[in-house]
Amino acid sequence: MAPGAEVEGLAVSIEEAGQDDMASHEEARLYLRVGRVTVTAVTTDFTVRTPLGEVVGSAGSVFTVRVVFDASTTARARQGTVDVWSLTGRLLARLTPGQGLRIDSSGEVELSR
Repeated sequence: MAPGAEVEGLAVSIEEAGQDDMASHEEARLYLRVGRVTVTAVTTDFTVRTPLGEVVGSAGSVFTVRVVFDASTTARARQGTVDVWSLTGRLLARLTPGQGLRIDSSGEVELSR
């Protein structure tokens, strides 16, 4: 797995992202098509790309990402800050510990505590 991060979880389909993927800056990342992962970004930012966007945890953050079969994506910050971006590159939310966000398959966004 990527250096500087610990990733654990039940993932049905997880692929390490290539260099020509969406993020233009260099950072540790993976693509989660379906499943659930918990990421501890130890020494660098870590990105989990999903079919509906990207979840980026800053160094020192702990966060969970879940993607179900219809591509609906849920992200939750446990520690540190986590940014959630749309596929078009729009910042949807900056999550702090205890906050979550859900993007449904139609692109509707819902914040939660």
